[in-house]
Amino acid sequence: MLALFDTGISGDIPDTISNLAQLEVFKVENCNLTGDGWTALFGVPSLTVLGVAGNELITGNLQGIGNLANLQQLYIGETKIGGPLPEELGQLVKLLVIKSPETAFTGAIPSSFGNLKNLTELDFGKNQLTGSLAEELGGMSLLKKISLDGNGEYFLIH
Repeated sequence: MLALFDTGISGDIPDTISNLAQLEVFKVENCNLTGDGWTALFGVPSLTVLGVAGNELITGNLQGIGNLANLQQLYIGETKIGGPLPEELGQLVKLLVIKSPETAFTGAIPSSFGNLKNLTELDFGKNQLTGSLAEELGGMSLLKKISLDGNGEYFLIH
């Protein structure tokens, strides 16, 4: 477990972080970290919690996150992480929480998110998402909180 909250730690997360093959929890929230080195963690299949939220200069995208089959919690809000949401995110069927407010995601939420049957919280507030919500999202019966405020126009397909 690596957990650093509200510390003065700064700089890039080194790519060598992927050498921590047994790492389960990586939470470095509200620090002064920069860059996209955190994406090297996509090569750590034991990871269950990934949190880089609150690091306003963290960049990158979620391409390759599908390798994290054990991921249960994803906290990436208040960063510059963005781009389109990849279909592979919907393969992470153990996910319980996705909190990504105030990031730079664009486009639609993929229909593959309908596979996230264990998800209890989904927060993509204040992004640049647009389009319609896929009907498949209606199968997320455990979802207790969903936040999509501050995005483009969304409407539900019935």
